[in-house]
Amino acid sequence: LTTYQEVAEDHKAESRLRAYAYCDWGWTLCRREVLRKKGGEEEALRVLNASLSTGAPIDSKLATSWLYLSDVFVAKASWKEAQKYLDVVIKYSTQHRDFFRLLEAYEHACGIYSRQGNWPKVYESYAMLRKIFVDIGCPSYLISRVVTPWEWILTGRLSEYEQSIRTALTYVRSSQEDLDWMVGKARDLAMCLALQDRPKEAEMAVDEASDLASRWK
Repeated sequence: LTTYQEVAEDHKAESRLRAYAYCDWGWTLCRREVLRKKGGEEEALRVLNASLSTGAPIDSKLATSWLYLSDVFVAKASWKEAQKYLDVVIKYSTQHRDFFRLLEAYEHACGIYSRQGNWPKVYESYAMLRKIFVDIGCPSYLISRVVTPWEWILTGRLSEYEQSIRTALTYVRSSQEDLDWMVGKARDLAMCLALQDRPKEAEMAVDEASDLASRWK
């Protein structure tokens, strides 16, 4: 954090470098435990807006500042503002054919609509996410971005969720990437299996999550 702040506030540094530092600094401020601190949301908004105001041209990296801004407004339950920034990311990513960022944006959209209990929009956002993934040839390195949302558990679509998450976990295990992502998804799989009254399989998923967590740390 200190390094990000030092670079961001160094007016002698190149504008893109400062913008990236502000963006990464803003990302650290978007963790829920930080946002909940007094003045946390305001500081995150200040830093993220600064990342977009150094004069550096917007690129895929800086587009994440819009995603983080959306996250801050989700934490504030300011849904219209959260969606506004998400729409900016979607428009930019579509224009620049930045498919990774576009998938990430629709993944965020599922979460925003879920928090509002708007299930039709969750399904619509996920359908768009899947369509983009198929349209670009289903690249395996992006499979973790298109896992069926956790909300499928809440709505009873358990077998559909299980199949999707197992497929993604198989690929990510072989690549040994995204261990932190795997920990969370292995736990979700355990819950999904338990809800289907499959305790032994659920216990195995919990054991895998614990093993992955120990390796990630």
